[in-house]
Amino acid sequence: MNRPEFRPKLALTSEPRTFQPATESIGVLSDGLKLHTTILIGALIQIPLCAILPIRYAIVPALSLLLNSVITTVLQARKPELNKFMKQVVPGRATAQIPSTSTASQGRFSSQPAEASIVVFNVGSQFNHPLGVLAPGVKELGNHFATLKRDILNRREEIGLLGVSTFLADEQESNNTNMLTCYFRDVESLHRWALGPMHREAWGWLNSKKYSHIGVFHETFCVPAKAYETIYINCRPVLLGRAAVEMSTKGPEPEWANCLMNADTPLLKTQYSRLSRDEAGKPKEDY
Repeated sequence: MNRPEFRPKLALTSEPRTFQPATESIGVLSDGLKLHTTILIGALIQIPLCAILPIRYAIVPALSLLLNSVITTVLQARKPELNKFMKQVVPGRATAQIPSTSTASQGRFSSQPAEASIVVFNVGSQFNHPLGVLAPGVKELGNHFATLKRDILNRREEIGLLGVSTFLADEQESNNTNMLTCYFRDVESLHRWALGPMHREAWGWLNSKKYSHIGVFHETFCVPAKAYETIYINCRPVLLGRAAVEMSTKGPEPEWANCLMNADTPLLKTQYSRLSRDEAGKPKEDY
C-alpha cells in the first residue's frame, strides 16, 4: 500500500539548523549565582551611586531598569511579533522522524514512523564547590566542554550526528550540572568521535588535575527502529526535534532537512502509530 512520504515542517537549508544560542557563558554565570548574591551585587553597585549622587539621581539606574522591564514585558505580551521567546517556535503538533541513510540518499523521507535506529548520548559535568563558577578548574572545564560541543557540531557528517541539546540542571541552588544530549545514527560513529583528539585532550586534562569537586559523566542508549516516539506542541526545536539530515539533491549545494514532521497526520497522530504499532499496541511487522 502506497503512503505519502513524510515532509519536514521547516524549509530545507544549505546548512543544518542547530538552534544554538549565540552566547552561553553569560547564562551559565548568571544561573550559577544564588539569589542573595545577585541582590548583593546590585546593592554594591548602588552604594557608590548613593554616595556620589543626590538620592533623587542615584535611584535613576534602578528605576530605568525596572521601567525597561515593565515596558518590554507589556509590549511582548500585547504584540507576539515582538516576543523574542517565540522566535523559532514551531506551531502546532510536531514529531521527529529520522530517515534511514538509504532513504535520505534518495532525497526523501519515508512513510514509516521511527524508521531508523538511533543512539542517545548524554555527556555532562558538574562542580561541587562553595565558590561555584569561581572554583579552581571550573573555567577550564567550561572551555573544554565548549570545545567538545563545537567539535561535535563541526564534524556532524563524519560522525553521524543528528542533533544536540544543552541542559543546565536546577536540582541544587548552584545550578552546577551541565549536560549535552546528543543523537547519533550508530554507536560506531559515537565511538569514533570519542577517540578523537578533542575528547582525548579534555580527558587528559581532567585526569591530570584530579579535582575532587569536579565530576563528569556520560550515558549511552542504543535505541532500535520502531522503539521510540516523540511529540512537541508549540515548542522551539529541542532534543530529537533538533535532528537534521543531509538530503541528496540534484543541485550543486547540499540541502539539510530538519526532522520535525506534522503530527496531525493519521500515521503520526497517536503514540502507538508513531511507534509503528497497531491499536492493541502490537508492533506492525510489515509497515
